[in-house]
Amino acid sequence: DLYDLLETTQTNVTFPTSKLGRQLEVVARMMKAHKDRGVDRDMFYVSIGGFDTHSDVEENLVKRFTEVNSAIDAFTEEMKMNLLWNDTTLMQHSDFARTLIPNGGEGTDHAWGGNYFMMG
Repeated sequence: DLYDLLETTQTNVTFPTSKLGRQLEVVARMMKAHKDRGVDRDMFYVSIGGFDTHSDVEENLVKRFTEVNSAIDAFTEEMKMNLLWNDTTLMQHSDFARTLIPNGGEGTDHAWGGNYFMMG
């Protein structure tokens, strides 16, 4: 079954222990086992919070970006080692934007729009 398959499918890279790192490690293991699962195409969803920065935006974003960068670095390295990177697309989206002008608490407030990036 899937649980047993994932338990025996190991990554070559040590992933960070952050929430995003752990999620991307599972995705990497799923992708590595795609032939054993009988699939040639997958879509996975991972998420993290902590971007609702009404105060101390700079400090909070440094922490969030560090988490995102280290998790994506490990995931990218793992995909390349398994020759899956050229068949992988990553998308990021946020359901709301932030104001460009800080509020009184060195943070930002909700704004219209959103932000997205895609690579792969």
